[in-house]
Amino acid sequence: MYMQDNIDRNTLVEQFERVLRGNHGDNVDVSKSKSSDISKTLRRFVYRESGPLPYPVYARARYNDGSRGKPFQLRSLQPRNKDYEPLLRTLLPVRVAMISMRHYELDTLVDYAWILNKDIPPHRSLAYVEEFSYERTRQQLREALDQAPLKLHFYQTGYQPVAVGFYRALTDELLARVLQKPVLEVVPYYYSFLMNYYPHGQPWN
Repeated sequence: MYMQDNIDRNTLVEQFERVLRGNHGDNVDVSKSKSSDISKTLRRFVYRESGPLPYPVYARARYNDGSRGKPFQLRSLQPRNKDYEPLLRTLLPVRVAMISMRHYELDTLVDYAWILNKDIPPHRSLAYVEEFSYERTRQQLREALDQAPLKLHFYQTGYQPVAVGFYRALTDELLARVLQKPVLEVVPYYYSFLMNYYPHGQPWN
């Protein structure tokens, strides 16, 4: 199982690399990938370590029902850890589960669920669910940031289109604020069966 997870993760990385090279269209098939692998790989390819690409490159998630999500821009965010805003460093985090009713053990760890399971549109394409997650996330981030800076500890609970929609919205929100002092940070947490624990991933800020 561990070897298969590595194969699936490497396949996802290879698809993103082909998109960046411009010889594989803009589709990235996420249908066989865990949501934690999707978000880790997204962060790897959305952030850049040097200057911007000479032209924008976009990718779209493709799901097992044949639908495709909207484009998200690769290599578009610059890591901001070195000029991290002191206020954000010391801010108490808000802890949220990605979706309610998925892992009941999270109830003792989180403050609330980011998206309620009952609100996810039934009987619609997975790309439609991605867009629902995107719109809900943009709305909630804007409402929170209208009040104060936000540090979010985001406990992922599966379901690929919701994860893709969340991180696409987060990317767009961070891009919209790229010339401002950082007021938003999201730290993902992923469940590990080996450790029976939620280790954290790299921050988005």
